Amino acid sequence: MEWPIWRAFWELSTERGVGMGPGPIPISAIRAAGQALGLQEQFFKPIVRAMDNAYLSHVTGKEKTFSREMMRKG
Repeated sequence: MEWPIWRAFWELSTERGVGMGPGPIPISAIRAAGQALGLQEQFFKPIVRAMDNAYLSHVTGKEKTFSREMMRKG
């Protein structure tokens, strides 16, 4: 994975809503980060969403294996 995307994911994690637990990264934050990196949304959004799904499944105790299917759901 490209390091700029990895770093962007962790930076985007600070944008999460927190209620009963961590929420997903808002799409507005993903779009803004993608634009700042000069990446097309159709490339950047599915990657970040897949990473976010894996992260959230881990922290909520509902662990899933990272898969291509996560990328498609983006």
